[in-house]
Amino acid sequence: MLAFARTHPRRCTDSVTRSALGLSATAYYQRLLALLDRVEAAVVEPALIDRLRTERNIWQQARGST
Repeated sequence: MLAFARTHPRRCTDSVTRSALGLSATAYYQRLLALLDRVEAAVVEPALIDRLRTERNIWQQARGST
């Protein structure tokens, strides 16, 4: 999943995620967001996880969430 996130655009469509991973775009993003808080993911792909965490934090601030 991390390899897919590294090589694909930030907003993948349902058809792209279904053909590559067998998941809907919603399921893919739910699983990807869950990975951001796992230490193992940060060990394997530190730069990617840092970038995705930053994007998540910006998105949460824009929505007024914490």
